[in-house]
Amino acid sequence: MLFLDFLKETGLIKSECIFHKSNSPMKFAAKNSLSDGYSCICRKSTNNKVCGTPKTIRHGSWFTCSKLRLGEIFMLTFETILGSATSEIGQTYSFSSATLSIHQ
Repeated sequence: MLFLDFLKETGLIKSECIFHKSNSPMKFAAKNSLSDGYSCICRKSTNNKVCGTPKTIRHGSWFTCSKLRLGEIFMLTFETILGSATSEIGQTYSFSSATLSIHQ
């Protein structure tokens, strides 16, 4: 949750998710089946039935189009700032050459 809190506090992801169909606030929830480990879930109840519609925490952020996990994006960014060689980054984090071609 610490990483998720950091992303929200810095504005890298939305601090609150709203379900567009009902304009209801969604809850952040841990979801191990997702690569990022979290999603937003609509908890609005209608006729004693919880909606439960999920939305990625990436929605509306600059992470939306990336296929990398959030942690991988941060490690790639960190290594780039440090000036690490592309070959070192690829070896250390097992990124594909297609991923690193943007970084070169």
